[in-house]
Amino acid sequence: MPNKMIKFIPKKINIFEFWVLLISVTIIIELFIQPNIDSQKSTGGSFAFNILGFTVLSSELLIYIFILWGSVVIMAKKTEYFKKIIFAPKIYSPLPGIIFLLILLSCIMGFSTHFLIANIRSVLLPVLFYIVYINMRISYVWEKNILYIMIIGITGLTIYYLIPYYNLPFTTGFSGVLFNTTTFDIQKFRYLNLMSLLVFIVAMSRLLYSNFSFKWLFILLLCLYNFFLFFGLKSTMVPLICSLILIFYLKSKNSSFGLKKPFILVCTVALLFYGLVMSLSESSQDSLVYLIGQRYLKIETTEEILTFNIFSSRPSLWVKHLKESLEGFGLAPNGFGYVGFRGGGSIESQSSHSIIVFFALNSGIITAFLMLLVIIRYVHLNIRVFAKLKLEQYGLIRGDDLTGVFCFTVAIIIASMWEGSMQNIHLAFLFWFCTAIVLKRWDLMKKATMKKYVP
Repeated sequence: MPNKMIKFIPKKINIFEFWVLLISVTIIIELFIQPNIDSQKSTGGSFAFNILGFTVLSSELLIYIFILWGSVVIMAKKTEYFKKIIFAPKIYSPLPGIIFLLILLSCIMGFSTHFLIANIRSVLLPVLFYIVYINMRISYVWEKNILYIMIIGITGLTIYYLIPYYNLPFTTGFSGVLFNTTTFDIQKFRYLNLMSLLVFIVAMSRLLYSNFSFKWLFILLLCLYNFFLFFGLKSTMVPLICSLILIFYLKSKNSSFGLKKPFILVCTVALLFYGLVMSLSESSQDSLVYLIGQRYLKIETTEEILTFNIFSSRPSLWVKHLKESLEGFGLAPNGFGYVGFRGGGSIESQSSHSIIVFFALNSGIITAFLMLLVIIRYVHLNIRVFAKLKLEQYGLIRGDDLTGVFCFTVAIIIASMWEGSMQNIHLAFLFWFCTAIVLKRWDLMKKATMKKYVP
């Protein structure tokens, strides 16, 4: 949320800016009605339509229209606006283009596979939105407005969905995910929780880089309470910790004060967390310890034998999947629809829980390797720039907010490496929109931070 009220400029909005704004508002409304996208897509409900036997959400339908309409405009005017289709800034070339061609090849090879349409809808649709979006002339003004609308909307949704939990015992949050009938009630907030990372990290960035603000402190504590209540959702906790480490590192490199301000914030939050835990009943504290041991450290006791396996079975599952992806010289001869995100294909290749392993199985190990290289390059290049980014506007968005947006994209990448969360249309839209914001401002940030910088 900006310091001043967002200024809407209806007279200066073009049709594609309006369409992205409409998608964003529709997503907020859909999350207000039902935070669990998967449940709504399978059962229908408000803002869902049946088209050719498929249940399609309104936001998904709007994204389809944006992609088709935008593609026609780009291809018709590419000689006027562009020499070629843009996938990312030149510094990333030619990897994104090669990955796009390999995925297209795997889609052609998997034309008759069972999960092709499902995989395109859940994984490739948001990517296609990003490609069209970054090639369109979306103004910085409306890009900023849409970003803050999403932040305000997610903050409001967090408050709205937390209201029923304020008077409940904390044991619901600690043990509910694993041990009682409130499992669905808590699990349905998984994707909204991941989206709220954007609000949390932007609030943290504002407090780290700018003057103290009670408004941002309140938002930060609200998000912390939300994460604390749903502590059992590992898909949120791991990227949360990683994003905090990243933003503290960037702040320590950016400021002459080093780790002073991050240290003060960490100590303050730690004391609040300690006070909150100590205020719980003894049974609630036991539930918290038990949850950490079983959910995160995978500690189990059977006949007085203690088992400790922090990594669970996923790495061994990934090894099997990656070996399978080596078939066909690493080009996935079975095609893009061979394995669905929720299982399919051979018994050994079900539920990969990782976006990289998913693409290795569906598009080949070569595609997955190149994708990993692009991710590493994205994180590395932006860390070098954000570590020296000044507190000024870049494309009308403040430097501290851009830092938060970048850290959010890294957090979602980490979540997708472990949980495969990119199949959610709402979360994926937010991720690719934020990624586009960062990449579109790459040249501006690089010139402002490092005059002699050569990546």
